[in-house]
Amino acid sequence: MAVFKKFERSQATKYNNSLHAAYHTAQLKQLQAVGEETLETMHVSGELLEGYAMVVDDLTERSMEAQASTATGDTTALDVERDRLLSMLFFLVASGLLSAVAEEQAAAKTLDVILRVYKGIQGKAMDVETQMIRGLLVDLKKDEAAAAVTTLRLNEILTQLETVNDKFEEVKEARVKDRQAKHLQVKTQDLRLLADTQLEEIQDLIRATGIIAATDPESAVLLGMVNDLMDDMNGVTRNFKTVFNQSTAQKEANKKPDEGESDDGNLEFVPVEK
Repeated sequence: MAVFKKFERSQATKYNNSLHAAYHTAQLKQLQAVGEETLETMHVSGELLEGYAMVVDDLTERSMEAQASTATGDTTALDVERDRLLSMLFFLVASGLLSAVAEEQAAAKTLDVILRVYKGIQGKAMDVETQMIRGLLVDLKKDEAAAAVTTLRLNEILTQLETVNDKFEEVKEARVKDRQAKHLQVKTQDLRLLADTQLEEIQDLIRATGIIAATDPESAVLLGMVNDLMDDMNGVTRNFKTVFNQSTAQKEANKKPDEGESDDGNLEFVPVEK
């Protein structure tokens, strides 16, 4: 009997995370296109396929994660907004000191004394600023300050400042929890290995089914399905190997030759890139 065809070896261990996830996603689609019932006849259980699909989904999700989390962007925007509100608060109180209205000037003097210890908090570390804003808000809600705040029409600014500060702390806590959850997750390297191992197990079962079917004339239909699936999956492997090899070759071609040396070995002037 002729040697039964084999699954082509991939270069998946060399792929970056995005290409690795894409490779397994493409292989999973080939398996899912066949259908669970057909795969069962190839000794690939629904449980095994589901486990592989879950790992592939996890790999895909991780490969799509941005270097900077959405929460990081949110905290930055919120920090900018609360700094703006603080600057407006300090400006309006300072303007009140120059007011021609005696009542407003008196109110500004009262608040200026309270705010002196808080001036410059925009330059503090984010978490320190959060707590100092809380202290500022408490001080301005006290009886001796409340009337002055109303006189200078600062209540709306303080309400906005409290809302933004609370939101900042909420988002920051969510980011900390997210980091902790990711820390407890399986490492991406181990997840990649698991996906590779699961796919290899599935392919071994499919090929073993083909070997057995090739010895049984009554299993011609099953043998045909195995051959077709193996051809399709090998096509995926070849395609990704080509993409990887082309990408690697392109990177090599884009590497700069040794600066300061021409093709004939003579030194030449090379302008410095700015």
